[in-house]
Amino acid sequence: MDEEASLQKVQTTLGGRCHPMNSMETVPTDKPVMLHMPDGTTFRGELHMFYDGDDRDVGGWVCLDEGQAPADWSDDVCWAANEGGKPSTKPVGWSHLLERRAR
Repeated sequence: MDEEASLQKVQTTLGGRCHPMNSMETVPTDKPVMLHMPDGTTFRGELHMFYDGDDRDVGGWVCLDEGQAPADWSDDVCWAANEGGKPSTKPVGWSHLLERRAR
């Protein structure tokens, strides 16, 4: 399934119950966001920078909600390749987190 088809599937699944979904090309990298997955699930995540074995910077999406990350994410992180050597399922979109207002 290509990215546009995935975006349409998620938007249909969500039925407009949250903020509009945006393309991953526009995701902010300095704050948590709601990540949208190809199967329609959503969870809070943010981009973290890590170092690989050669001291190179590598980034990975980190799930901020324990137990909500897809099964193919290793240690709740979306890596280019997970522990099994296969690609992790990548988010297809993002939206701003809903802000809680003081009462």
